[in-house]
Amino acid sequence: MVDVFDEVDQSLREDKKTRLWRRFGPFVWFLCFALIVGVGYNEFSTYQSEQRISKNVERFETALSQLEDGAYSDAQAILSDLIEGEAEIAPLAAQYLARSFYEGNGDAEGAALVKKRTPSAIQAQRGKCSGRKVIKGKGIILGFKY
Repeated sequence: MVDVFDEVDQSLREDKKTRLWRRFGPFVWFLCFALIVGVGYNEFSTYQSEQRISKNVERFETALSQLEDGAYSDAQAILSDLIEGEAEIAPLAAQYLARSFYEGNGDAEGAALVKKRTPSAIQAQRGKCSGRKVIKGKGIILGFKY
């Protein structure tokens, strides 16, 4: 007799689980799908960001080596592109561009103009920037914090 009640109770539990799965199953599948798509998008955007940063760092290092070799015009072109592209390294590139103007051409006014027009200087005027920012690599410390 007890077995009959256990079987009926188990059958009722299974029916309840089946109804719940039919009701909420599509939501569970949608959440799983959304989670997979979200993780994929995050990985893709991280990869794209790393590639962009790597490309900008490579271009910056090329410009630095050209500055050391005395090819100021080539280095100025690369540094100007980095500044206009608003890369994270743009304030540092602007400082080196100003240095190249000063050392390469003896143009102190041009160097001062470049420093005034850097993205960090513009943000500092708006009150969004102060302090220091440490950029890893090459042991360089930039005097701005965002």
